[in-house]
This record gives sequence, structure tokens and C-alpha cells, in this order.
Amino acid sequence: MRKKNWRTLTVAAVFAAGACGATGNDAGEHEGLLDKLAEDQRQARSEFEANITVMGGLLLSPEASLVWADDDCAPLSPDTDFMERVGELNKSPQARVLDASGDIVGTAQVTTTVTDDGACHYSFETTVPAGGNFYTVEVASFVTDAIPESEARNQELIFDLKDVL
Repeated sequence: MRKKNWRTLTVAAVFAAGACGATGNDAGEHEGLLDKLAEDQRQARSEFEANITVMGGLLLSPEASLVWADDDCAPLSPDTDFMERVGELNKSPQARVLDASGDIVGTAQVTTTVTDDGACHYSFETTVPAGGNFYTVEVASFVTDAIPESEARNQELIFDLKDVL
């Protein structure tokens, strides 16, 4: 009878040790999982912080703006080239941001608003990954000069379409 109890205790001890070992391994696996999640969060934060906000637009003077009652507007000028080029912005074209290699790294729709003083304002904003060295913007027939990434202030680059009008 003693031999049988000893065997039972030995078998029970082996199972208990195995169970404890399994629990310890499971805990180690969970710790590894938490470490991976923490690393993924660090990487996502780094990627977020490595972005640059690119914004730009064109602000017309109130004299060069035709504003309707519904706060929609269009360019107003005797210069037909000006009217045609700026008129393209009323179609909400897509602004494309290109890096130094010419790859499109961001896009945004151009929106039209009317300022308090009655001027048309065409604008866009998007986020692009840092590291492109230089950025240009293409909107309809507008193509801006390249701006170096080093000119970003507070992770923002601003393009004025008036510079290429």
C-alpha cells in the first residue's frame, strides 16, 4: 500500500511540476507578446512623428472673387488665362505631393471656402512621410517649385499657389 501511495504522489508531483512549468512558459510567452506590442507602439509613434503636414492653397483678393449667396465662389478677372487656370480649382481637383524622386507621397482634395471679407480661398492639406528631401505640389495646371524638407517648421510645409500663378 505504501508503494502505491508513493507512486501516486510521484506521478502527482510530476504532473504538478509539468503544470507549473507550462504556466511559467505561458507567462514567458505572454511577456514576449507584451514586449512585441510595446515595440509596435514605439514604431507606430516613430512613424507618426516622422510625418510632415503639407498644406497650401490660393487666396484671391475680394476684388478677384465672385461670391454667390450660397458661399460658393469663382475667380473674377478680365484676364482669361487667370480665369481658366484658377477656375480649374473650382472643380475640387486633387493636390498631389511629390518627393525628390518624383513619387507621389500624398494626396488631398482642394476645397473652396469664402473668407469673411468675401474672398475665394482654395486650400488643401495632407500628411506625407518625412525623408523625401524635397517636395513639390501639383494641382490642376499648377506645379510648385520644390521646397526642401529642412524648411519645415513644426513638421509643416506650406505651398502658396500664387507663387506659380
